[in-house]
Amino acid sequence: MAKEPVQGQPGGVGPTAYELQLLQAWFDALPLRCRQIVAMRKVEGLSQKEIASRMNISAETVEHEVAKAIRLLAQVLGGNT
Repeated sequence: MAKEPVQGQPGGVGPTAYELQLLQAWFDALPLRCRQIVAMRKVEGLSQKEIASRMNISAETVEHEVAKAIRLLAQVLGGNT
């Protein structure tokens, strides 16, 4: 697949279409609760405490799920974590 820059990025800087597809595939592959937490944290901008309250879980669980998602992303991108 071609690695074309995404249109509309200032100065042509930004993720490529290929990178966005990798990110979408990673996000779709996350377990449901992990995906929900990542969306609330990174897309909606909620704090760990706000997410914990909404989902009736501890803030530590929120932190754990975000860390798990980041580890999985690193694996998808070829990291060694």
